[in-house]
Amino acid sequence: MIDNYFRFNKTKKTRFDLEFCLEKNSDLYTLNKSGDCVIYLGKNPHIKANKERKSDLTISNGLSHLSSLYFPEPEYPFFAYGDLIKTNDALLFILTENKIEILVFKDKKNIISSVLFNMLIDGEFKNELDELRKLTFNDFALTV
Repeated sequence: MIDNYFRFNKTKKTRFDLEFCLEKNSDLYTLNKSGDCVIYLGKNPHIKANKERKSDLTISNGLSHLSSLYFPEPEYPFFAYGDLIKTNDALLFILTENKIEILVFKDKKNIISSVLFNMLIDGEFKNELDELRKLTFNDFALTV
């Protein structure tokens, strides 16, 4: 059910470098001047939104905003959802101190908070995630 998967490792205070992804053809896969795919996790000082829709955190690629992160369940502070700004893709985030995993669901933006996020907290992606977490760039051919 997961269409794309990204795993980023923390390398600096707010910088996370790509460790693995299933497909490069995504707005999340953007190379910086050094040829690295990175995202930055930071506070949300600039995005204007209604109070109910304003998020505390965002991710960017250093050049542009990619997604806001919403944490609707206080009991699960390491699970969030968002969406890619330029697409209808839904994103689920799993955050730890040193890693960010992003699950991408193509054209599912309209069910992210009502269905997909609940499936995440209910553990319905556990088996698929366990298999994805075993993969590395060395043993998986990327789709270009």
